[in-house]
Amino acid sequence: LAKLYLQIEVDEGRAKYLEKALKVFELLDNMDGLARVWNLKASQLSEDAPIEQRLELFEKSYSYSQKGTDKKGQGVCLGNIGLCHCRLNHFEKGLAILTESLEKVKQHGNKALIGFTLFQIGEAQRLKGDHHTAIDYLQQAEEILLSANAKVYLNVVYKEWATNLAAVGNYSEAYEKILKFTDHFTDRIKFDKQ
Repeated sequence: LAKLYLQIEVDEGRAKYLEKALKVFELLDNMDGLARVWNLKASQLSEDAPIEQRLELFEKSYSYSQKGTDKKGQGVCLGNIGLCHCRLNHFEKGLAILTESLEKVKQHGNKALIGFTLFQIGEAQRLKGDHHTAIDYLQQAEEILLSANAKVYLNVVYKEWATNLAAVGNYSEAYEKILKFTDHFTDRIKFDKQ
């Protein structure tokens, strides 16, 4: 049920399916399922939702994941928590949590998640104002995602990369990354509709 929400338009009641999944996982006492649902609930919040609200839900997700067996899921939760802290300007804490997240996903070996976590660290570095370090992390993210043929996160990597390149005055390369973002975003929409 929780995964079904991805195929449902927002106005068709994604939240309804998350609530149903939450009840099922509670009845089953399935900690990994509960962690996934709380992570999805935090992710589905509107962009203008307070970061503190998002952080609270991600932390709830992480508390369930610690009781479960899904170590990969723990890494995902930590990445989301770390990025929330950086959005709250708690950079030292946020980057430490993101580093822990990266270590967890590296242990699991899932290259798509490694690439996404590198993207999160890149975004955190931008928020901190360190655009050159952000670019380094985004380049690593692209390399790993391409090597694994895990293109699902490339659109966000290219958009973030373009933002950082523009911030350091490299407008022509920023334009190239925006074009790549557009291409990958369009491909993802086509894939989602299939």
